[in-house]
Amino acid sequence: MKQSETKKPVDIIVDRILDQLDKGIVPWKKTWNNAPQNISGREYRGVNRLLLGMLTGMLNYESPYFLTYNQARELGGFIKKGEHGIPVVFWKLNKYAEKDEETQEITERSIPFLRYYTVFNLSQCENIDCKKLHNSREAQQIQSAEDIITGYK
Repeated sequence: MKQSETKKPVDIIVDRILDQLDKGIVPWKKTWNNAPQNISGREYRGVNRLLLGMLTGMLNYESPYFLTYNQARELGGFIKKGEHGIPVVFWKLNKYAEKDEETQEITERSIPFLRYYTVFNLSQCENIDCKKLHNSREAQQIQSAEDIITGYK
């Protein structure tokens, strides 16, 4: 591959999974206590959850939080020197309308759009105030437990 060429997101993901399988690790069989999530507390889903969860367990990251380089800067921090990020994918369907010139009928179509971003675990960062991060899922779990206790006769 030439240096000017970049790998497609699917190739990066497949390479990571195949690398784990070559090491004898079946990534989708492992369970993780803390699901990987972005800094706003939203859990990753799909292949992102698999990749980040797999690497969180292997690399012994203490934090379930992941963020981009720019997000770290926005929080007043930075990525530690020598750290490497992990690709995550983002996809959505872009909808558009197409008009048939002969019949004047409008047809809606969708085109899949795929991008990938590089994220870093919070433990790969420095100078980030963890108090600014909110784990909404944990707060909801505690509140639901409190509701059961207070409602129990």
